[in-house]
Amino acid sequence: VNNDTQITANLPLELIGDAIGASRGGFLDQMLHSLEVTCLPKDLPESIKVPVEHLDVGDVLHVGDVTFPEGVTPVLADDVVLALVVKTRTAKSASGTATEEAAPAAE
Repeated sequence: VNNDTQITANLPLELIGDAIGASRGGFLDQMLHSLEVTCLPKDLPESIKVPVEHLDVGDVLHVGDVTFPEGVTPVLADDVVLALVVKTRTAKSASGTATEEAAPAAE
């Protein structure tokens, strides 16, 4: 690999922190667990870390919302959803007590 040639790599996507919406009855659902990026070999990070503390119930994190390291460019469009905070569904069991269910994370 030449140091002056752009490379493409799949990097792990790490969501950092606890979404505020999770403490308000929501569930943080990570839609993608890796991101394809292009960069020079010298600029290649080990992973893409994205803080999510600011996400409330109903908020969506898009590729365009992420600040990538200098020299690193995502391959996906800015409007691709990386994660969202969904409201948990409350279902009544046979005994009449409410139980919370969260939608399973899509991979």
